[in-house]
Amino acid sequence: RSYPPYIIMGQPKVGKTTLFRDLVLLLYKDPSKGLLISFGDEEGFLASDDLQYEEAKTWDDYEDENGNRGLRQIIDEVIETQGTDEQIEMVAFDTYDELIEVATKQVFEEHREQYGTYPKSLNA
Repeated sequence: RSYPPYIIMGQPKVGKTTLFRDLVLLLYKDPSKGLLISFGDEEGFLASDDLQYEEAKTWDDYEDENGNRGLRQIIDEVIETQGTDEQIEMVAFDTYDELIEVATKQVFEEHREQYGTYPKSLNA
């Protein structure tokens, strides 16, 4: 299954998260059919009722004391639900700039594991 990509851009607190939630409810009448994946310090989802969300603080597999998991684990579960009653129909990443930070940290860590040192930049 493929999810069509859309980018919703706007100033902070303009209602991007609310728009996602409203679309899920309009199209599927069930908040469990959408999943908002929050990165970094984004917490706009906390102000929305009827919104299924997960916080992805890292790229790779992990689980913290609050049950937060890495992006890879979350995406694996979304894939595993395909064809079941729990199937996720819409996924949102909140926000793109925070996703880049999580991905960059992962690239640096993989570089450290392969070469023994952290790179000075992404270009390295």
